[in-house]
Amino acid sequence: MVRPRSDLTIEEIDGDLVVLDSNGEQIHQFNAPARIIWARLASGDTQTQIADTLIRKFNATREVIEADVEKMISQFDKLGLLEN
Repeated sequence: MVRPRSDLTIEEIDGDLVVLDSNGEQIHQFNAPARIIWARLASGDTQTQIADTLIRKFNATREVIEADVEKMISQFDKLGLLEN
């Protein structure tokens, strides 16, 4: 199970997720759906559970939501923001 790294500084600004990675000396800003995905990952939700949450919130098909969740988690991982 992947989770956000515990050493990151997290802020919410105007509904967006802002992540400060002091190790990599980088700041990342993500939109509201990404903020929801991040929060659900931090809670220990699976990708399916995260998709279910987003389906209830946004008007999109399961296929679209599941693909978006997978892409976002992959992006978090490529940026080095996740740990196993």
